[in-house]
Parts: sequence; C-alpha cells; structure tokens
Amino acid sequence: MHYTQHRFDRTSNQDFYKTLKQRIDNYFEENGISKKGGRKMVIKTIAMVLIFGIPYALMISGLVTATLPFIGLWFLMGVGVAGIGSSIMHDANHGSYSSNNRVNRIMSFSMDLVGGNALIWRLQHNVLHHTYTNIQGADEDIDGPPVLRFSPNQEHKFIHRFQHIHAWLFYPLMSFVKVIYTDFEQAFHYRKIGLIKSQSELIKALLNIAFGKMVYIGYMLLIPMLLLPVSPWIIIAGFLVMHGVTGLSLAIVFQSAHVMPDSEFPMPETNGDMQNDWAPRQL
Repeated sequence: MHYTQHRFDRTSNQDFYKTLKQRIDNYFEENGISKKGGRKMVIKTIAMVLIFGIPYALMISGLVTATLPFIGLWFLMGVGVAGIGSSIMHDANHGSYSSNNRVNRIMSFSMDLVGGNALIWRLQHNVLHHTYTNIQGADEDIDGPPVLRFSPNQEHKFIHRFQHIHAWLFYPLMSFVKVIYTDFEQAFHYRKIGLIKSQSELIKALLNIAFGKMVYIGYMLLIPMLLLPVSPWIIIAGFLVMHGVTGLSLAIVFQSAHVMPDSEFPMPETNGDMQNDWAPRQL
C-alpha cells in the first residue's frame, strides 16, 4: 500500500466551499428536509438487521441443518451485512445517521459487529477517500491488488486486459480479506503516515481491532461449530459465501459510484500540489 502526501491549492476557489455549504443548507431548510437519517433510516436499519439477524437465529437454532438451506442462510446474512455496511455503518461514521452524536457513535460500531473496525474505516473513508477522492497513491479505495486497475493513471499491465473477467473472482474476496488481514495492515500503515499519532494510539487501535475480531469470529464461527450438528467445513463454507456476497455487493456499489467512464482521476503536480481544494472535487 503506497501513500503520497498531497497539498491542495488554497488560493483558488476560496469561496467555493462556503457558498456551496450555504446553498446546501438553504436547500434542506427550504424543502423541510433533515440532514440526518430520520424515519427512513430507522426503517432501513430494522430491515437490514432483520435480513442479517433472522437467518443467523435460524442457523444458530439448529432448525436448519440440510446443506443447501444452511448455506442459503449464510447467503442472506451476506445481503444483510452489505446493507449494514453501506447504510447504517456508513451514515453513522459520517455523523449523519442521527442528530444525536451518541447514537451515531453507537451505530458506528455495527461495523465491528460484522467483522470490520469503525476507527480504521473512518480513517480510510472519511479522511483519505473523501479528501483525496480518486487520486492514485492517496485514495485507498482505488488502490486494489496488482491484477486490478481502477485508475487510468495506474500502470497498464497485460493482465488488466482481462480484468473484466477475473475481477469478478476478486470482488467476493474483498470483505473476507478485510476481516482477517486488512484492518491490521492499515493500522500500521496509518501510524506510518501519521493518521495514528503515536505508538500508544497504535497499540490501542490494534487491541481494539483484535478484540472486535475475536468477538466476531466467536459468534460467527466458534459458537455454530460448538452448538450445531453440522460439519465445521460446511460452516466455514457458509462463512465464505456470506463474505463473498458482501464483497461482491459492495464492490458493485463502489464501482458504479466512483469508477465509471466519466469519473475524474486528478493528478497532482510534480511537487505534490493539487490545483483545486478538496471541496470542488467532491462534485
């Protein structure tokens, strides 16, 4: 994972952010729209939690043990996890789930309950992705494995000619790899580039990540293996199916939102300066 420090030009578009924010505030106020999630978000939360929770309850109850229906429950859980990640967790970590900051913080930990880590996600998404959107070497969301090329500014290798085929094999792995490896690797990386300020903060972050992973592995794998009359290999297969569904779903959402033919992929000057402040590039 590579990171390049970029500096934005603060001399141009000085009034852009102020004017844009004012117009957005006026739009919400004039149309009587809340900036927070409101009732629709509550309904969405209930729906996503049920899509995940009901199959889990059926699975852990032992009422469903036949292989195909059992795997089907994991498939549905994968849909629920994708919904929790793309709506509940996302909005909570942006502070837009609720007008109550405590509620936002509590709901942000839904990320930890489905195998991720809220702290690492906020650094990756809120700090890096939204500050350096689609900038190679800074936005980790377009920093995929070497066999995938998400930016026209990345080196074009022969294998990339076929990524419209093999990408579908890598997308389902995205969620699983994050659960078992990426969060730890990112913590060390963020310490190196200064997003995690000190060694003590790094240790605290690593302990936080490790504790969340142990809880997650405990209730998703160990408890089913201990309680159910089902082969551990079937449980592991279901776990992989769940993450495959989650990874594929989130990858499709990301691609359609950020990596399209009309998407911009700005490049800094040789000294690392960007021509525009971050705000104009969010449009």
